[in-house]
Amino acid sequence: ATRKPSHERQEEHRRNSNKKNMDAFSSSLLLSSSQSAEVTTETLSWSLLFFSSIVMIFLSLPLFIYLVFPSLQVSGFRELFRHYILRTPDPDRSWADDEQFIQSYGKLYKTIHSVENQQRLQQSCEAAEVTHFLFLVHGVNGYALDLSYPEMMLKLWRDNKKMQLMEEEEAAAETKNNKKKRQRRQQHLVIHAATWNERKTKDGIIKGGKRLCEEMKQVIQQEMKKNKNKNITISMFGNSLGGLYCRYAIAEFNASPVMKDYDARWNVFLTTATPHLGCAKHTYFPIPRTAEIGLAHTMGETGKDLFQVNDLLKRMATEPHYLNTLKAFRKRIAYANAYGTDFPVPTATAAFLHERSTYPHHEVSSSLSSISSISDNDDDLVEILDEKGLVVANLHTHPSMSDEDDDENETADENGDDSNNGEHDDNLLVMSNSLDSLGWKKVFVDLRHEIPIGVKLPSSPFAKKSNNNTRPEQLQLDSNSSSLESKEIASATKHNTGNRLIYPLGHNMIVAVSRCDKSASFNSGGRPVIDALAKEVVELIFSPYDDSDDNDAE
Repeated sequence: ATRKPSHERQEEHRRNSNKKNMDAFSSSLLLSSSQSAEVTTETLSWSLLFFSSIVMIFLSLPLFIYLVFPSLQVSGFRELFRHYILRTPDPDRSWADDEQFIQSYGKLYKTIHSVENQQRLQQSCEAAEVTHFLFLVHGVNGYALDLSYPEMMLKLWRDNKKMQLMEEEEAAAETKNNKKKRQRRQQHLVIHAATWNERKTKDGIIKGGKRLCEEMKQVIQQEMKKNKNKNITISMFGNSLGGLYCRYAIAEFNASPVMKDYDARWNVFLTTATPHLGCAKHTYFPIPRTAEIGLAHTMGETGKDLFQVNDLLKRMATEPHYLNTLKAFRKRIAYANAYGTDFPVPTATAAFLHERSTYPHHEVSSSLSSISSISDNDDDLVEILDEKGLVVANLHTHPSMSDEDDDENETADENGDDSNNGEHDDNLLVMSNSLDSLGWKKVFVDLRHEIPIGVKLPSSPFAKKSNNNTRPEQLQLDSNSSSLESKEIASATKHNTGNRLIYPLGHNMIVAVSRCDKSASFNSGGRPVIDALAKEVVELIFSPYDDSDDNDAE
């Protein structure tokens, strides 16, 4: 065979060498890319794991502190987790095991629940000539157990009142006026905590109000089957959203056949921290109207009602269908948290105040001093309320006999803002004056020093020392004036004027929400308020119902 020339052999060798080098280079590139991708994926995985660990540690650290060191108080965070994480209701909890309650009312509780007294109370129920009904209605996402402390205190004062009346009746048995006194004192009070709206508070005030109305009918009809007497009175106790449910339900109930089947009368209407004017323009921090509407849609139909995307609240505050029934109650009472202690329901909407309303509010004495004594604990209650300054003002609005004031306020500032916000603000003014014109008692509660989570602010060296009067200066009447205007009260109670920065957790505390042991402990600061409230309500319900009682505020 003929050998190739040397120059051809060299050229072929060179081409083979280049091909091998190119293959090696390509392989090295592929290997490098693969290794780089593996490194990038591994780095990303470790980064995600690292940041996830940091987040988990941050979130679990407070809970870890609470579980491992239960005796450690870390600026109130222990109470915060007990209340907002451990929220499951405990139907088996007993007030007989509550140390604070037993310390305050243990003796009275044991006396009333003795076998002998329970038999006497049962006999009194069967012989009742008038049956009073009091319905307790919880708020948004609530349970009937939320109001277990008010329910327990109402039953305690009810039984104590009935025993007092029985003792007076026995003492009067030897007098000639026995028959007259007997007719007045044979009474029974049924206290029912509504359950039909439990976990069903997002489908709107109308549906919730109708469910409450049907529950009221059922409870009354079942109870009256045990009693031949048909004389009944109906009272309402609505907390938060429950107050709006009550206002809608009574209008529905008033048109039902049950009112005609029994000689029914409306007695006491009470709300605590209820957004009577809704939440629009009454958020804790001011937000634009567009943000309010967006927030409303996340809360279902109830959110649309509260933020007045529809006109339901305006109609409930201005139309005779709703107002006439509310006016038929012989007493209307509204409790409101003052000084920025209520996040979801600020003072202005709970007490239907308005920054442009001139409706007069008249000062009255303490709620406890205006009723007769029903136990030896009266002096203790007054002392506690005065010492802690929990009730900063008791004010009354007198019923209006004409619409002149409403017309004047409705057309006020007509040259002002013509935008949607201005129109909405005018609607709130009309609603405020319309509700005030029915005649209300308004109780303003200060829970700033009872909320366990807060920071004490350094005092200014130029600040004046406060006097011994626990009542805020802003709500003291001028010596030349006998009343305060709605706008003055709204301005004075809007912000926290104290030296302590607090978390606004008074919404549940004002009714001492007691869903479980944890929430009962956290909200115990509101118990003195409920003690006084329950005592006054029982006394009002049992007081003689006179036809001359024409809803005038005391």
